[in-house]
Order: sequence, then structure tokens, then C-alpha cells
Amino acid sequence: MPPKFHQYRDMAIKAVDGVMAETLRHYPLNKGEADATRTRTDLQGVLRTGNADEKNVAGTSTSWGSRIVSGKARAHFSRVAYPELAIRDGDKLRAMDRAGQPWFSVSSIDDRNHGRLIAELNEI
Repeated sequence: MPPKFHQYRDMAIKAVDGVMAETLRHYPLNKGEADATRTRTDLQGVLRTGNADEKNVAGTSTSWGSRIVSGKARAHFSRVAYPELAIRDGDKLRAMDRAGQPWFSVSSIDDRNHGRLIAELNEI
């Protein structure tokens, strides 16, 4: 039986996603080509761009005057909603609900978080 906090964690993630999630189209790639073993899918996830805690030319800062947007982003996906989700380095995501439908390339995956799969992204 899972710990009781998992129930509350899952409720909190569902509530956040209900308000903050947007459609992200996942394009699975293998060495830059479409990966036939995985299907292109529309996912609901929380996309955050321009993280304030990133290092920049002035060091680590949350000051608006020293922050430079560098096209970095993170996408957060619920493990409950997508238990079999396989996103890999080099895959692409497209933010379908944003103006211009920007593209992102997956630079790394944090699969250690027990509530979410977190993709580190670069805008392309």
C-alpha cells in the first residue's frame, strides 16, 4: 500500500494541472528522425519558460535587471495521468496553446521525481 501522502500529492498535482496545464505535442525522435516505436501524442503538462533561478551572466539572481532570457524551459507531466510516458533526450515538444506554437527540444529528463516527469527544454 502506498504511503498516504501519495494520495494528497496526486490530488495537488491534478489541481495544479487543472489550472496551469497546456497542450504540448510530443514528437518522439531517434537520432533526429521520427521514432516508429513511439507515437506522437498531445499531452497536458505545465510548461515554465525563463526560470528565474537559472545562472546568467550576472550569476544566480532573481533580480529583473540581471536576468537574460535564454530559451530555457521545463515541462512537468503527471505520472498518474501518464504512467507509461517515455520522453527522451532529443525529442521535441510543441506548445500548441501558445502564440506562434513554439518548439522545444528535450535536453534532459528528470525521472527521479515521484509525482512528475520533468523535461528540461531548449527553445528552438
